[in-house]
Amino acid sequence: MTDKEYAAVLYCKVFHVEDDGGNAYIQGIKNALGTMTERERIMLKARFRYGKTYAQIGKKFGVSKSTARSVILKAMCKLRHPYRSKLMSAAKLVNGRR
Repeated sequence: MTDKEYAAVLYCKVFHVEDDGGNAYIQGIKNALGTMTERERIMLKARFRYGKTYAQIGKKFGVSKSTARSVILKAMCKLRHPYRSKLMSAAKLVNGRR
């Protein structure tokens, strides 16, 4: 999966929208992910880029399946926070604002 495809999948999952054809604001998503912990970034990538199950992710980090799920859900909530959602906003790309 390419970076563009991964960014589109993550954007769609965070905002509960249908696939936008890969037109998500990739740099904004990278900026938003940069504000999160390394553990959260790796778990999100494993789940949504590589399609790993919660059990597989938990095994890699030495935690239970439910703990891995909890960390990923918490990370998704963080991405929905207004500060991070502004970073990921595709409207900023259209308007040319930073």
